[in-house]
Amino acid sequence: MTLQEIVEKIWQAYSSIPWLGAFIVSFLGNAIPYTTIPYLVWIMLTTPEYKDPVTKAAIIVSAGIGAALGKVVVYSMGRAAHHVLPEHVKENMEMFARLFEKWGFLAIFIFAASPLPDDILYIPLGVAGYNPVLFFIAVALGKIVITAAAVA
Repeated sequence: MTLQEIVEKIWQAYSSIPWLGAFIVSFLGNAIPYTTIPYLVWIMLTTPEYKDPVTKAAIIVSAGIGAALGKVVVYSMGRAAHHVLPEHVKENMEMFARLFEKWGFLAIFIFAASPLPDDILYIPLGVAGYNPVLFFIAVALGKIVITAAAVA
């Protein structure tokens, strides 16, 4: 099978269920820490093909949720690192978490909704034990916003 045939099969699968393809591309593009796999480029290039606003909305939301779940993987790496760090580092990270109790949700949302390198924030939040539910919600909302902006 040639590369062109592989790409055509992937495109056929993506075209038949575009929101699932957007979810997978976004998840994979965000699950690897400190790397930038340009999932938004894929979304920007493929979404205009769909004229139906419901399909576009489904692509945007599923891409945002996929990206957020990818960032949960990154957060979890930070959480796992918590268990092997020296005690004095853990104490510093707990102070960091207390600092983020008031403005953390907003900071996470802003990092997620912008092209800022967000892993530099997410891994320490995982180490510090920031609330994972609030983390996911803030990242999902931010990734939905940046995806919608990229598609618009």
